[in-house]
Amino acid sequence: GVRLRLDVWPHESLVALSIYREGVEQVIVTFWFYVLDRIRQVQHKSESCLLFERVVLLTGPNPLDEDELKHVKAELSLRLQARPHVQVAFV
Repeated sequence: GVRLRLDVWPHESLVALSIYREGVEQVIVTFWFYVLDRIRQVQHKSESCLLFERVVLLTGPNPLDEDELKHVKAELSLRLQARPHVQVAFV
């Protein structure tokens, strides 16, 4: 199986979503995101999720500076839900 690991650095507006093989500490792949808006928990009936609003996919763990932000061509939002099953969606 695989494990999904989420790391959030709120002060840097960075999010890392990593996939590992079960029982192995070496990462298969890490997706880095820079959050342009806000991170919030959304509760709807019996489900809850984390919503990362307006994110940009990065090539590494370095935040964007103001000049780089001017050249961002595409933004999306990331939704992460753990119950009733793990679900990661771009919305």
